[in-house]
Amino acid sequence: TKTTPVIKLSVTLPVLKERRVISKVLIQDINLTARISLYTMLVMDNNASVVSSAPNKPKKLLIVEDDFFIRDLYGIEARGAGYETVIAADGEEALERAKSSNPDLILMDVMLPKMDGISALKALKADVQCANIPVVLITNLEDSSKEQEARQAGAKDYLLKIKNTPNMVVAGLGKYFAA
Repeated sequence: TKTTPVIKLSVTLPVLKERRVISKVLIQDINLTARISLYTMLVMDNNASVVSSAPNKPKKLLIVEDDFFIRDLYGIEARGAGYETVIAADGEEALERAKSSNPDLILMDVMLPKMDGISALKALKADVQCANIPVVLITNLEDSSKEQEARQAGAKDYLLKIKNTPNMVVAGLGKYFAA
């Protein structure tokens, strides 16, 4: 019998001041290629200087993203830029974390399990405790009606992931923080 070789790969990539090791990667699905491409874009983008608007006391950023890989990329970038991060993986968890951690800004995906980002945004804006927290939505969904709905619900911005690397998004966060 002939056996198929398994590729075991260990890579160390610099990401800002942190180093991540990806070990024993088995190529199991087509999404891995896209994830490696995104990670490569992030690393390449790190060669540019990151201008942080984070003051001495770190601003707290709630990152709401169901894809752990993408969530980790935003977290690495945000911590590297001096932000304190809190994470949530779905819309319901975003509401809980917003109430318990009182973030200065929420960066939230539109397409989320349990409760989508626009519904979570509306719930946040209806809650007295969370109504004044600025929310920036990120998505791969280029849909003008969704963007209009998000802005009418109170989103500070509606950013397309395909046009904005995590580095670019984090570098521009300063303009969204409440005064």
